[in-house]
Formats: sequence, structure tokens, C-alpha cells
Amino acid sequence: MKFAILILLFLFSHTTYSQNSDDLIFQSYLAHISAANSSLRLNEKAEAKRWIENAPQKFRGWEWNYLNNRIDWSSLTFNTGEITPTKISYSNNGNYFAFGDLNGTIHIHDAKNLNELKRFDGHLNTVYSAKFIQNDSKLISCSRDTTIRVWDFYTGKELWQTKTGGRGLADVDVSPDGKLIVFCSWYINQKGISGFIQLYDLEKREKIWQTEHNTHPLVVIKFSPDGKKFAVGSWEWQVSVWDLNDLSKPKIFDFNDVQTYSAIDDIAFSPDSKKIAAATKNTTPRIWDIDSGKLEFELQGHQKPVYAITYSKDGSKIYTSGDDAVIMIWDASTGKRLNKIFGHEDKVHSMTVSPNGNELLTASRDNTIRKWRTENGSGFLNAKGRNQISTYA
Repeated sequence: MKFAILILLFLFSHTTYSQNSDDLIFQSYLAHISAANSSLRLNEKAEAKRWIENAPQKFRGWEWNYLNNRIDWSSLTFNTGEITPTKISYSNNGNYFAFGDLNGTIHIHDAKNLNELKRFDGHLNTVYSAKFIQNDSKLISCSRDTTIRVWDFYTGKELWQTKTGGRGLADVDVSPDGKLIVFCSWYINQKGISGFIQLYDLEKREKIWQTEHNTHPLVVIKFSPDGKKFAVGSWEWQVSVWDLNDLSKPKIFDFNDVQTYSAIDDIAFSPDSKKIAAATKNTTPRIWDIDSGKLEFELQGHQKPVYAITYSKDGSKIYTSGDDAVIMIWDASTGKRLNKIFGHEDKVHSMTVSPNGNELLTASRDNTIRKWRTENGSGFLNAKGRNQISTYA
């Protein structure tokens, strides 16, 4: 009898201990989920990943799966190995994309599977930008070696090059009709640092216009989609927009009212060419109406410098990313954040939307190229950036 009572007492105490143990594990699980969710809210993907991976397996449910999936929403990744990609651009037919590297090589990849197809060698230093010209039979590139070069896409043969006189950081773009090249960089003269812009006739292969502009490096330049304007972004906290019919004086859009360092590293025209957007190191990109000069709104959500910005092809969304490696998706008419998606492990410095508007490519200092579906996650969040079916991330 006494033995039976002892057995019952043992079983009862063991069951109680098991229940208490499960309670402790479950509380630990909840703490891990909460910490992972908070990390994603703070744009700390690496920290969120650590909490998710260490969450007790016994209680992993839909909330764990949801947060685990949010850690990487890219649809495809290409690891570049020891190569750090620079600015990335799609071909006009959407079949390829190109980027340069720090060693002077241009890389051409298949846009569908991201595999590398060919390389163009010739530049002697970092290739800052490589872009396709109109019908994709040629590419144009600029480099720290101070040259602009034109390449035959099919053979990789260099067709033309010119010395620009720049000293370092530079960018180049080609007009939508393939007839003009615009280039920006900087040099040192008697007054100190001076930015400069050059315009070339591609058919005649000659420079047709040049001007000095700003006292800081000019690092990004782009034609408007309608081909009537071009804009340049500066470390002098300015975006300057020139009308090709009147190159005497640009329209200036700036961050001079901001106390935080506001160097500009990327710009984007809206598809209708009526607005200009600027990514800045002060963490808060701005969008202006070009004709009126009015500041439309700011994009508030990043917590670290923003290096890349672009519009969706239909003009309804804006995509941004930067030092926090988070891709933010914004309503282009209101500036409200629609979503944020994760995947990269380090700074994102370039992004481009496919010609059909369905995919986004990003290049990062984590030495990867990632592809994303442009509608990725849009249906999960409301205009305030909150999930409609849960309170997570």
C-alpha cells in the first residue's frame, strides 16, 4: 500500500514538473517570437534571424513560419563571391542585367536565372556604372580610370572611349532614344573641388556641352523617361534638373533646411517625368514636383542612410534601401509606407525595376544580387505599415 502511494506521488510530481517545464519552454518561445518581431520592426534582420533560429522547436507555429519567411522574401539570389557589385541595370528588353565591379570588369547576367553570361574587360579601375543603349546591341560604362567606354554587347569589343578628366566617383546615362550620353564626376581646380557635367553626341562621338556645378562630388546622373531632361545628385545635398532645351540654368531641389548630413547618392524620375526623388544619407528621402518646385513629401521609416531609390513602372510605388539592408515600399502618391521586406545581409547600394515592372533587382555589399517580385507582400499590410491579419512586423 505504501509503495503504491509512493508511486502515485512520484507520477503526480513528475507530471507537474513536465507541465511546469513545458510552461517554461513555451514562455521562452513567446519571448523569442516577441524579440524577433521587435527586431524586424527596428529593421534588424540579423538579430531577428538569431532569435528565430533559437526559438524552441516544440512550439513553432504559424507565427514562427511567418516571421521566418519575412527574414528573406527575395525570390532568387546570386552570390558574386569575392566580387562586390556596383550599380546594376536591366537591358531594355528585360533579358539581361549588367553591373561593374571594383576591379574594372563589367558583368552580364541572365535576368531570368541570374547566372553570369559574359564579362567585358578593359577598364583599369572600378566600374561605377554600366548601362544598355536603346536596342541593347551596345553598352556604355564609366570608371574610376576617368574614361567613358562603349562596348559591343555581342562580342564584348570596345567600340569607343573618351577621357573625361574626372578624379573618382562618377556616373553615366544614355538618353531613351540612344542619341545622347550624359556624364558627371568631379575634379580639383584652383578653387578646390568642383563637380562637372558633360553631354555627348553618341552618334558623332563628341562632347557637345560641359559645365561646372557644385563644390562637392556629383555621384549620380539620369535622363528623364521622356528624354527631355536630366538630373544630377550631389554630395552638396542637392538635386539639379536641366531642361535639354535650355541648359543655361538648372532647377535646384535641396536638403538645406536639414541639420543632418544629407549627401545624395541616388535619384529617380517618376515614369511621367514630372517628379524627382532623392535618396539621402540623412535617412529620409524626398520627392519634389519638378514644375512647381514643391516638396511633395518625405519617406520616413529608414533608420540609416539611404543609398538607392526607384519608381515602379506604373508610378504607383517607390522602392528604397540603404545601410539598413531593408527594402521599403511606399505609396508614390502619398508617401505612406506600404511594406518593408528583408533578405540582404549588408548595405544595399543599387536597385532597378524590370522593363515589364514585375521584378526588382538589388545589389548589395553582402556580395549578392537578389531578385524580388514587385508585388511581394503588398497585400499583407495596410497604409500604416501594419499587418492586416496579425500584429507581427
